Amino acid sequence: SDNSIDIKFDDIGEATNLVKLALSSVDLESMRGIGQAKGLKILNLESNSVRTIEADIFDLKKLQKLYLSHNKFFNSSLPEEISKLTNLEVLKCYECGLTGQLPTILGSLTKLKELDLAENDFTGVLPHELGQLPSLTFLSLHQTKRSKQGITGPLIDFANAKSLTELYLDGNA
Repeated sequence: SDNSIDIKFDDIGEATNLVKLALSSVDLESMRGIGQAKGLKILNLESNSVRTIEADIFDLKKLQKLYLSHNKFFNSSLPEEISKLTNLEVLKCYECGLTGQLPTILGSLTKLKELDLAENDFTGVLPHELGQLPSLTFLSLHQTKRSKQGITGPLIDFANAKSLTELYLDGNA
């Protein structure tokens, strides 16, 4: 079904009690202005046509859960500014066309419980910082289709990731 809505976030800051915003599958093309929603704890923008992770999303200091899977960030890397989201517990950015090295700064997100960056085109070595996340229970970086090279190198030391119960690295070669 066509569920296209022309959404602008110009005055979203006026919704001062807004803690959860779910806009999946509405053919959203831009998240520009979303950073004004300072109270957001949960943001779901999955399955849209967003092409850029706008810098102002990193102004959402209270954000705990960020769902961006199935967008179109082709040939973009995961911004290092993600580290500004210090309360982040869940980051899902599955199948978005992200490329490049996984940022080591992900290791600074100490509250992170779920990290799903599978089905992207990441390359390089798995950052050892991911093994330092004490709350991480789920880590998925698997590849099944697009990746030419994938993530390489030795398996990192997960000695400090005592909560980790699920790890998916298959398809990287």
